[in-house]
Amino acid sequence: MKEKLTALDLEVSVNELEQNLVGLRLNNIYNVQDNNKQFLLKFQKPNVKQNFIIDCGLKLYITKFSRNTPTTPSGFIVKLRHFLSNKKLTGLKKVSNERIIVLQFSNGMFYLSLEFFSSGNLLVLDENLKILQVFRVNEEHNVKIGQYYNLFNPLELFDEENKTSNNINNLVSSYLATDLNNINEKYLTNVFKQEQEKISKSENINNKKFKVLSISKLLYLNYPTLTNQLIQDKLKTAGFKPNETCANFFDADETTIQSFLKVLKDCVFEVKSVLETDTSKRVGYLTKINNPTFLESEEENDETNPRFLYDSYSPFKPSGDSTANDFDEVTGGYIFAIDKFYSTLELLKTSTKTNNFISQQNKKLEQTKMENEKRVQQLDEVSVSNEIKGNTIISNIEIVEELIEIIKTLTIKNQMDWKAIELWIQNQQKKKKATDPIQNIKFPLNLEENKLNIVLPIDRFDNDEEEEEVSSSDSDSSSDSDSSDSDSDSDNDSDSDDDDFKVNSSQKQKKPKKEVKKISIWIDFTLSAYTNASNYFQVKKELQTKKTKTLANQQKAMKSIEHKFNKNLNKKLQKETQPLITKLREPFFFQKFNWFLTTDGYLAILLNDDMIYWKYAEPNDFYLNSNNTISSKNSQVLIKNLRNEDTLSERAIVEVSQFSLAGSEAWSKKISSASCYYCKIDNISKFANDDFKKNGVLDNAKFYIKDESKLINLSPVQLVMGFGLLWRKKLKDSNVEYIEQAEENSISAAPTDEEIKQVMEQIDSTVDDEISIADSENKDLNSKEESGETSMTSGRESHKSVIANALEEFDELSNRSPARSSNKETKNKNKQKKESTPDTANKISDDSVKRLERSQQLKEKAMYQTMKITKLMNTPKPKVHYELMLKELSPVMKLSNDEKDDLLYDYELVPMFAPWMALSKTKFKVKIQNGTNKKLKNCNDIMIYFENHLKIDNESKDKECIWPKELELIRDYPTEGLVTSFFIDKFKCTLPGSKGESNGGNKSSKKNKGNKKKK
Repeated sequence: MKEKLTALDLEVSVNELEQNLVGLRLNNIYNVQDNNKQFLLKFQKPNVKQNFIIDCGLKLYITKFSRNTPTTPSGFIVKLRHFLSNKKLTGLKKVSNERIIVLQFSNGMFYLSLEFFSSGNLLVLDENLKILQVFRVNEEHNVKIGQYYNLFNPLELFDEENKTSNNINNLVSSYLATDLNNINEKYLTNVFKQEQEKISKSENINNKKFKVLSISKLLYLNYPTLTNQLIQDKLKTAGFKPNETCANFFDADETTIQSFLKVLKDCVFEVKSVLETDTSKRVGYLTKINNPTFLESEEENDETNPRFLYDSYSPFKPSGDSTANDFDEVTGGYIFAIDKFYSTLELLKTSTKTNNFISQQNKKLEQTKMENEKRVQQLDEVSVSNEIKGNTIISNIEIVEELIEIIKTLTIKNQMDWKAIELWIQNQQKKKKATDPIQNIKFPLNLEENKLNIVLPIDRFDNDEEEEEVSSSDSDSSSDSDSSDSDSDSDNDSDSDDDDFKVNSSQKQKKPKKEVKKISIWIDFTLSAYTNASNYFQVKKELQTKKTKTLANQQKAMKSIEHKFNKNLNKKLQKETQPLITKLREPFFFQKFNWFLTTDGYLAILLNDDMIYWKYAEPNDFYLNSNNTISSKNSQVLIKNLRNEDTLSERAIVEVSQFSLAGSEAWSKKISSASCYYCKIDNISKFANDDFKKNGVLDNAKFYIKDESKLINLSPVQLVMGFGLLWRKKLKDSNVEYIEQAEENSISAAPTDEEIKQVMEQIDSTVDDEISIADSENKDLNSKEESGETSMTSGRESHKSVIANALEEFDELSNRSPARSSNKETKNKNKQKKESTPDTANKISDDSVKRLERSQQLKEKAMYQTMKITKLMNTPKPKVHYELMLKELSPVMKLSNDEKDDLLYDYELVPMFAPWMALSKTKFKVKIQNGTNKKLKNCNDIMIYFENHLKIDNESKDKECIWPKELELIRDYPTEGLVTSFFIDKFKCTLPGSKGESNGGNKSSKKNKGNKKKK
């Protein structure tokens, strides 16, 4: 199983990672639970989140699965967060001809170096490449905190040409440069000669056979940029055996050498085609093998009980002899194939161990069942045997009585000893008189215990039926026989049963006579024939009773074993410490905000963020707000007009008005009814008096009404809110893009460069006074400071001085943010001013320094805001497929209990805080009222209520009951995820069917909890 990225894997992955991660900000860093060498880096920017996994020295990839992280970070993670948290990733490159990947943060302020050779390592470097933190200290190579890192040059690695990555051919040729020069007849012939000499020398020194490499391994070691799997596939295609020893080709002719060169050139062509393919069009292939822990008794499931496991991954399609069932194809990028490979394996770690345990326990249970069935079968066989023997004695009563009488006469009247009796019986049997009863006696005899073995015909069976031979067993005539005695006797005599049966046939007749079955029976000659038969019937009854008790005991034992098995399984699952991996949910864009769906199908979004307005508001949409006396930023609502209607429906007006009033002061002041107004979205603007040139941009969540005559005033509505659960039904492996990025077109409403310049001049004038005051006070000090600048000390180490000079040159060439650099320079100057001037002679007060810094901050903030708004206005709005989104949402999870749906669809729980009217068709809902209880406590009470207030219908037919799938999703959903659904601070919830309302932590709720625990 593949555990490490090859050189080609790294090369293919780097530019894909660069496109997906560069430009994002590092939000946080985590350890992955139970794996201190694996790290999770979370990158994000507005509307984009990426989870980046680094397994030190082995692999790295972007993952679509979430992983458990420890509650307390390690010391190394704390240091990483200190240096890199909230830093922007501005570059990601692979060092040429090295297994090193470098992440550049904040245009070179920090570097994160990832080493994928030896045992691997992870280092944090500053702008001078000084090691700030290291995962694995290496004293031998001087890799420790405080030393300088010299395995890459940032000027060469992150220059402008590499940043643009516009010359892919140069990158490909540089990667393949060494191998391309070595693909010739002379080099390959020399490779064979060197390997032959190595083998002969080793054999002469050690007098042992040297392990000879295969031909594929030898080629891979000499052409490392071509993967071993690719070389093997091409060798197969050319007619070679990849595992054939290379010694067979030491004396190869020119034709064979040319064939190998053609194989290598074909590999180079494949590698080039992959590297030159657009990153979004690259494909990964995952080879599959049979799962040894697959449970045939359980239903096949890709996550818990898969029939196949992934064995390897490659950017090349497997060889022609592979079928489509032998591999999976992952499109959209090679890194996603790597993610699917490793994430699936980690996901199956827990289930594989559990399946192994279940499989072992099932084998034990099956073995126990077979042993029990064997015992019952033995009892049945012995019981039938005793019944046959008793019936045979009765049907041959005359023969049995005569034999008993003969033995009694010999022992009592004639006073013969046992040996003499046996000799007499043998002499009589030699006379071969068929009618003589003596012929029915079978040796050996047990005359010491008054036992006699006789052979009798089974007359009660129909001669047309073919009966199996029945072995005889002991029967104690003087006392009740035990089944164990019968079993032992039957085993002793089983070998002689074949001699007990005789076949009477006549060759003279055309049709042979039918076989007569005979059976060997032990009788007590001190008892009568009827008494002997009665003893056999008595044993049969005892065995039937024993069988009934055995079955009852077996059922109890099986229940006990199964209970113990389930108990051990639960303990094992609780002790399991493997990281829990779940697929990351991809919520709709509006789930990041406060929203709800009206009964009529309108999508209403709380307009408390300008991002919603700039990105998703369209001229045909509606804007609704509460009365001016109670309005707030949480009372403004954007209503998506997906049907292009002129006005809203009456029901939608009522529901959206209630939604708006819940975010206004009507909720906190407990106003029972209040009014709202609405208009088209094109009647509002983000500029005061709708003039960007004069007044600039309004603050966040503030809007200007262009024409108040277009406002439609609404009637007062009663404020009644609720909370319910919607269900998202999504096709498995669906790659539908709900949001498509629009083409870059200029927007006419955007301000021009001259307008922006005028606004910036106004901003400059507002802070000029403060800056001039501070500048006049600092004038003398600045002149002293400029004349007294110090140069770099000559005593620095040569390596450090080279790196420092290179970084200074890089700073001049790099395109850093002017706002950040100017702010940094101002702070450094002020700091130097304070340090250079004595307190007694200091001419600058602290107030002037602070005033200067504050002025600069205000200017930078205003500049940043203006640039941000300008960018938002110039960015075209994306095309959103609302109909596809809303089609997946439903108030009920499934309309029927069709099991095929579970194979085709994935179900997700979607919480929604909405007016009570909008939840009329929702199965799981509660009413929300104004109160003083905390959100999290209420959410816990709501989820417990959803789990317990409905009866469970295991058949999933009754829509008034809770179905197992619904119960499973509700239990698995994190309660914390409900908190963000509410934009109100405190409330109380009415739980129908329960006693009263959610107590929010009162004494009565604690008592109820105690009673539940006791029950």
